[in-house]
Amino acid sequence: MRELPVPVRYTDVHDIFDESVQLNEDTSPEKYTYHQQQFNDFARTVMDIPGAYAAFGTGYPFYAEDHLEQTIEPVAEITRFLRQQQALVPEKLGSWACIGCQGERKLPDLKTLCKPCDKVSVKPRDILKALPDLDYWVIADEDTPQFRAKLQQSLEGIGFYSSDQDVGASLRDLADVMKDPLLVREVTPEPVRQKRIPIDLHVVSREYFMNIMGDIERTIIEYAAEGGNMPKVPISPSSLHVTWEQPDEPYDFMKDFLFSLTIHPASSNAILEKMKHTKEIAGKYLSYDDIKEAICQYDKEERQLQNPKLRFLLSRRFSSE
Repeated sequence: MRELPVPVRYTDVHDIFDESVQLNEDTSPEKYTYHQQQFNDFARTVMDIPGAYAAFGTGYPFYAEDHLEQTIEPVAEITRFLRQQQALVPEKLGSWACIGCQGERKLPDLKTLCKPCDKVSVKPRDILKALPDLDYWVIADEDTPQFRAKLQQSLEGIGFYSSDQDVGASLRDLADVMKDPLLVREVTPEPVRQKRIPIDLHVVSREYFMNIMGDIERTIIEYAAEGGNMPKVPISPSSLHVTWEQPDEPYDFMKDFLFSLTIHPASSNAILEKMKHTKEIAGKYLSYDDIKEAICQYDKEERQLQNPKLRFLLSRRFSSE
């Protein structure tokens, strides 16, 4: 835990949703710069750890970044979902009981005991799954408990935490970040500890990642020859929630690869070359319509791609390679 528990009121939670909508709809260069700084701090810290080979991101804001204009496109689907989840928060006075419960009971996760609880109408995951976070990935020589412990220690040392670890602190840190009108911190020679947007942190081994990328290449070539729906390519990383866990169901890495995967240039040359090769395969065998249809197999992404600017950014992901 980052600090002594401080009560979080229902009104605080309600306000955080309003601030999250404002952040999503912010098109300033400062917001773009802030996210670039966070990604750089993350990657620089990761690549200083022995056995680390690469750092990359998926999801928002990566699919919405316009690197030429240095802006991040607002996503109407994010605003819609934020308002939907905000409506679950009771409009009443008093503190949100979940914050004290997590600290007092030292919950092992936010599923086993939270889901069946009938003491509150809104649960931590109802809120956290809607609020801003960053999906960051690390490729390691080996995905071992020792590596994950060192990774977690190093990232927490500069202020990167999983939102599940301490719900109250995550909400307070997020509120502080979003209230900063410029969002931008001074660039320092080394990453420094600061309050940051929470992260979803995932780790895979180098061998596993290389095999997954090979699966993506083969799947793309087979899809181009046979047609139909783009098959999924499952990936099961080690993910940090309250503790390190395996996902209940694998993620579809084909969707992430096509839609948002962004590797940091500080990553090892071998990983960068593999990413370049796989993108070349996608650019050779897939049309823009193929890529869009594969992504739009998912309802959320289909709604996101109703935005013409996001469709344009998607079209540039492979045509520029």
